[in-house]
Amino acid sequence: MRKRLPDTLLITDDMQMQGLQKALGTREASLQSLKAGMDMLCIGNNLFDQEQEMAKIAEYIAEGLREGTLSGSAIEKSIARVGRRKALLTA
Repeated sequence: MRKRLPDTLLITDDMQMQGLQKALGTREASLQSLKAGMDMLCIGNNLFDQEQEMAKIAEYIAEGLREGTLSGSAIEKSIARVGRRKALLTA
């Protein structure tokens, strides 16, 4: 999808949907979504302890960046796409 729509802001559905939970879990589903070119992740359907769970997800993604399994340049492009959309809202 990213190749077909290079400038489109891509946002996931909830990373805590039951099917994803059974197949991958929130952390791995989040990492795989970012690797696939998603710009934003929706997480929050089933978070009981949000701060701890979100910290674990953020650390897992940071680990992916450190290890090179997740492209830093791709994340920078995602941040830029999000920034451009935010700018449209404040214009």
